[in-house]
Amino acid sequence: MKRVCAILVAAISATALYSGQSVVFDGELNFGLTDGRLVRQFQPPYDWSKGELYRRVVVTDKPTDLNIAVCLCVWSGGEACSPSVCFEKPGDYYKMTRTEWWWYKSGPNSMSWGGHGTRGYVLRDGCPSGRWLATMNNSYSHGPSAAEHLPVKMKLTEIFVPFGETFECPDGWTDPEICGGAVDTRAPDRKAVASARSRVDVESLAGGIVRLSAPGARAISLVSLQGRPVSSTTCDQAGSVVVRAGEVPMGTYIARAATAGGMRSGLVIIRN
Repeated sequence: MKRVCAILVAAISATALYSGQSVVFDGELNFGLTDGRLVRQFQPPYDWSKGELYRRVVVTDKPTDLNIAVCLCVWSGGEACSPSVCFEKPGDYYKMTRTEWWWYKSGPNSMSWGGHGTRGYVLRDGCPSGRWLATMNNSYSHGPSAAEHLPVKMKLTEIFVPFGETFECPDGWTDPEICGGAVDTRAPDRKAVASARSRVDVESLAGGIVRLSAPGARAISLVSLQGRPVSSTTCDQAGSVVVRAGEVPMGTYIARAATAGGMRSGLVIIRN
């Protein structure tokens, strides 16, 4: 792959590669017989009233095929709950939400979004709504019959992206909608339409060749998911470059291009 001068690579890689996103939770959740809600305390250093929350849920243990949901609720001068991640079987699930999509009790203006400290992950017996999936006897819980559906165990990761910034998928995240249309070079003649957040067009051709396009760009760079520059190639007049498997190590990369309309990005998988 033809390299351009180091100055160009440095200029592209320094432009909001990390997007200011923060991991706000990354850990195991184990919903037992009385756990309709698992509470976590934290003080976010950012304004939750604006931005996006990206969530990956890897369900590892689920005894029945009941359609259930997990959501995030916060309490601070009011109550707000995010849209749910729904699942019937163990597997890998993804969700992106914005705070304006959340359900509010007492209204959004009652929330102290800048510093709420009480948050709970609520497991419900239906999707999108239902009672807490817990054996407790009260008006908001499923009751003793919940025991056959528990325990439910999962690994949950949540990433907050401030308003106006661009989400960069972590290593291992594979959902094409969340991650901007990743294309596998082993699948020829397949084109991913870039999302509003990832606007470098990625086209997989036969023979392990990928065409990256960003009209108006002078060069397109590949960086690792951790932000490490890998390569940069000068574009043709149409703003396109061609990447061949073998010219860069196999793996998943972020394609970056600076244009007059701003920075464009996209996700691409390089495989033989």
